[in-house]
Amino acid sequence: MKKNLLHILDIIGTPNALLPEYGARIFKVARPLLAKGEPVELDFGGLRHASTTFFHSSIGELYLAFPDKFERLVSAINMDRPDWKIKFEDALDLARNPRKVEDIRRAMEELLDA
Repeated sequence: MKKNLLHILDIIGTPNALLPEYGARIFKVARPLLAKGEPVELDFGGLRHASTTFFHSSIGELYLAFPDKFERLVSAINMDRPDWKIKFEDALDLARNPRKVEDIRRAMEELLDA
C-alpha cells in the first residue's frame, strides 16, 4: 500500500513547528487518512525547529486517536535532529501512559506551590 507523504513544512507554512496549533494541523490532515487505514509518512524535511508541544499535539494526539493503528501506519522521515526523535518518543510515551501525565502535573503543582 502506498504511503501518503505529508510534508509538515507545507502543511504548517513555516519552518518553525513551535505551536500546538501547528501540531493540530498535522493531526487534522493525517486523521482522515488513518481512519481509512491508509499509511502516513510525516516528512520533517525543511523544518528548523520543532517544539515538545508540537509533537504532543500531533504525534501524541494521533496515537490517542488510533492506538491500534499508529505503529503500523505512521512513520517519519527527515528527523535529522536527535532531539526531535526524543520528543517524538516522549509524546508517544505520555500518550501510552496517561498516568505519567498526572504524575508530572502533580509534581509541577507541588513544585510551584512550594
